[in-house]
Amino acid sequence: MYFMEKPGRLYDAVKASENGSTSLRLTTAAQEVGEAETHLSKERLWKDKALHGVYPRLLVKDDTDVETSLSWLRAGLTAETEGFVCAIQDQVVKTRAYERTILGRDIDDRCRMCGQATETIWHLSTSFPALAKKDYVERHNSVPKLLHWNILREHGLEFNAAWYLHNPQHVVENEHVKVYWDLQIITDREIPANRPDIVLVNKQARQVQLIDVSVPSDANVKEKEREKVQKYHDLTLEVQKLWSMRKVTTVLIIVGATGIVTKAFRRHVNSVSQVKPELLVKTAVMGTTRIVRRSLGLIAESAV
Repeated sequence: MYFMEKPGRLYDAVKASENGSTSLRLTTAAQEVGEAETHLSKERLWKDKALHGVYPRLLVKDDTDVETSLSWLRAGLTAETEGFVCAIQDQVVKTRAYERTILGRDIDDRCRMCGQATETIWHLSTSFPALAKKDYVERHNSVPKLLHWNILREHGLEFNAAWYLHNPQHVVENEHVKVYWDLQIITDREIPANRPDIVLVNKQARQVQLIDVSVPSDANVKEKEREKVQKYHDLTLEVQKLWSMRKVTTVLIIVGATGIVTKAFRRHVNSVSQVKPELLVKTAVMGTTRIVRRSLGLIAESAV
């Protein structure tokens, strides 16, 4: 390295003619290897962290679609928003749990609003009582609304110029398809899970797709998929029988609060629409940033 950094025409000539067989190149190669090892060491330390390592450990699970889970990073968000999402994923937002666990403060880590659950970032983003009736519903609805808008557009049905202005009608149809939005399906026997977000009926093929959306915490994505499969099993059978359909399938659009999706996610999306799966991920992630900001604001107001 000393030789490589020396100025002067002689040194420049030697460096320019060096073809990789001298110690000059060997020194550079050794430096590159050292930097790679340092990077791997830092990555291992990050994943081993009890709190900050939760998200990176989810990324390396066998059933995680890493590329789609990280697609929100290519969505043109502002640097401030990207940084805030990363802070949520690393759980470095200043919650009571963070103050007690990481900062070592001797405080009660229960939620300052509900007084029951531990005040973690996941409590604020997925189970904060003050936001349950409005903010969580808005985040949830934004994902199927984008999907519904694209389904109408692709099947020649009337739609708004922009999806975020879309106000879904309960029933829309033409000679080819019929699309239900957030409607209870009447069956002969009582079935509790009878209200998927969207129902897409292909009249000519006599096929039905029951589309259901969920935005759970990133750690619960796989469990939520299993839960939804069981939840809609009976409704699938009833619809096929009562509507005289050849085929009825359940389509699950499950996106983690900060973007984690499984390898089944893209296949499910592509089975009902040409919308880019990355847009659904971005929509869910943006909803989470709004929710966390609002929950922290409510906590700050309650402390005044």
